[in-house]
Amino acid sequence: MNESERHFRLGAYHGDSGAYFELALNYLYGVRVDRDPKEALRLLKKAVSCRNIDAFPHDVLGDIYLFGDDGVAQDVDQAMLHFKRASDFGYEVAQCRLGDIYSGDSRYRLGDIYTGYLRNCENRKDMTKAIRYYRLAASNGDMDACVKMGIFLRDGREVEKDLAEAVAYFRRAAESRHRFGSVLLCLCYLRGEGVERDLAEAMRLFREVEL
Repeated sequence: MNESERHFRLGAYHGDSGAYFELALNYLYGVRVDRDPKEALRLLKKAVSCRNIDAFPHDVLGDIYLFGDDGVAQDVDQAMLHFKRASDFGYEVAQCRLGDIYSGDSRYRLGDIYTGYLRNCENRKDMTKAIRYYRLAASNGDMDACVKMGIFLRDGREVEKDLAEAVAYFRRAAESRHRFGSVLLCLCYLRGEGVERDLAEAMRLFREVEL
């Protein structure tokens, strides 16, 4: 056992959530120890039981339960429970995950690796909640959520069509160097959707994506 691990274990012994969390990540990713998702799960459960808890252990637990892992079965209900607890801390990534689970539509996954894992979420589809969580995530700075809200607004799907608001979401994502956000904003300028048609601006955005 090296000095760093000894420090984390001592902190965990005294009920420190951060120490449990760091140890759990070591076991989850095989850092200085053999990879052991079941042990990571056990330590994360310890972390979320501490008083000095924050969003991150809940978010990682949500991912483990959403994806499943070696020796850990997929459990969407548990995943949602922990994402909601992370959301309560204002964590935008967990809020976007909840939007994904509630939307359950692969056309709006934007190539996310967990598309296949959402097949077990179909009976939880609730677009009102999906939109609420996407808006919340976007307002807290999640650029994937900005892009997804922009797509819904552009297409008039599940919300009233609003090209100007869609462009505003795409612009926020593009200004944060989100490549797909830049592509979508480029297309808006190319087609004159929600903005004045501007081929020069479309080409500028296209060149930014190429870089």
